[in-house]
Amino acid sequence: MVDGYDEGPPAAIDRLLEECRRGLDRVRPEDLPAAVAAGALVVDTRPVEQRERDGELPGAVVVDRNVLEWRLDPGCAHRLPGIDHDPERRVVVVCNEGYSSSLAARTLQRLGLVNATDLAGGFQAWLHVDPREGLPAARSGTAPGMIRRVVGEGLLAGAVGVAVMTLGEKLEQRLTGRPDSYVPARVLERLTALPEQAGGRAVATNWAMHHGQAALVGVVRSVMAHAGLRGPVASAKFAVIRLTTDQVLENATGVGAPPQTWPRGELAVDLLHKGVYAAVTGLVADALAARNGPGPGQRHAAVAPGRVGDVGPLPREAVGTP
Repeated sequence: MVDGYDEGPPAAIDRLLEECRRGLDRVRPEDLPAAVAAGALVVDTRPVEQRERDGELPGAVVVDRNVLEWRLDPGCAHRLPGIDHDPERRVVVVCNEGYSSSLAARTLQRLGLVNATDLAGGFQAWLHVDPREGLPAARSGTAPGMIRRVVGEGLLAGAVGVAVMTLGEKLEQRLTGRPDSYVPARVLERLTALPEQAGGRAVATNWAMHHGQAALVGVVRSVMAHAGLRGPVASAKFAVIRLTTDQVLENATGVGAPPQTWPRGELAVDLLHKGVYAAVTGLVADALAARNGPGPGQRHAAVAPGRVGDVGPLPREAVGTP
């Protein structure tokens, strides 16, 4: 019985649901990755509002419930393009809680898809699967919401990363006696056509460029984390991006020279501090992105390693209406 309704004599729909399920070999949420690996087609029939609210189902083809039969009937002119329509292929229908999907799967069987079935408990059951047993879905949200989240988390991660890097720089300067660098100020002055500042104004410009650039570049690391590129390897890649950003700006403005011309000690110090920045920024970005589940790349890897073109869902334009 659906939650929120009083128990009583079985309604006609309950009897029909029980009858349909007797003919289904229902898939448990934790078994769905194995079913996909074995070649099953997963069909997500949830409306767009539920998908935007709760997230997408990795590897599923999205088909509106009202056109499901037309899209999956192997003999229909409106069947999905680019899909293996073998009548014996296993088809797993997924709705929000596993009720309408049972009715839909039984209908597909009557169309000749003899191995059609559904996901027990629906998407909500899948969402709460233990990550050790099955891959939880990623919360997607709307595109503007995603962009705001990625940018906001990236700015925060970059700000934390540069704060820790700055503390490390100050500690290193005390130990080595290295003077303050005003390279960031000079770069910003050249970029904005400002006159070269001295004294307190130079310090303010220096800090604005030092912290502002680092926070902005942190957005790139947030994009990486949300895409599924996380961990130390991703942070090492990001360190290269941060170093490259510095070198492009410094060389384009004539403030700096190519790093291969630097004294080795100066180069080592710069690499050390940028490595600290990249590592801390990565830790923060990864932790923030992890709240929304695995990224697309991680979901792909859970289905198949490497680059496999048909792992992801069909493009939206390939799923129209008759």
